[in-house]
Amino acid sequence: MKTTRISRTNALELIKNSKGRFMTVEFKKIKGAGNRVINCRYHNNSELGVVCITDMSLVRIKATNPYKSFKMDNLVGFSLNKTTYRVR
Repeated sequence: MKTTRISRTNALELIKNSKGRFMTVEFKKIKGAGNRVINCRYHNNSELGVVCITDMSLVRIKATNPYKSFKMDNLVGFSLNKTTYRVR
């Protein structure tokens, strides 16, 4: 798998244009230390700088609310189309 460093703006465009493909997103937790890694699909942009995703592990267990969101400021990296992107 190839790793590429990109800016947050380019990362947002790649996530938006993923066309419903599965991806793995890694972002900093708001509370506590460490990063969270989620297998997901892009859902929508709820507001400026916040990205909504559908957590596929919650879809599999038929949870009532499988949606999660993260701020672009907290994005560490993501994998899409057999390429790993790290955000500067």
